[in-house]
Amino acid sequence: MSEAKDEVQLAKEAAESRTDTAPETIFDKIIRKEIPSKIVFEDDRALAFRDVSPQAPVHVLVIPKVRDGLTQLQNAREDQEVCKRGKLEKSGMRASKII
Repeated sequence: MSEAKDEVQLAKEAAESRTDTAPETIFDKIIRKEIPSKIVFEDDRALAFRDVSPQAPVHVLVIPKVRDGLTQLQNAREDQEVCKRGKLEKSGMRASKII
């Protein structure tokens, strides 16, 4: 029984160590709709909107709605790889069908 308790304690400590202390970004404000954007797709995981300074005829940004410390892709943890490649990519594909 103490082994299970140890696992619970380890899980709690791991969760506490993931506290997001990075400064707020412009994307946080866009997600909260404090900054206006031309949203082309939104679900519970991602928000896709048109870039205000497009570098191509169609330039849409797809960002995760839950930041969880992910303020730069290069800083993604192993458990956030799905955000980089999986579910966020699917949201981008859905957004591209709408545009």
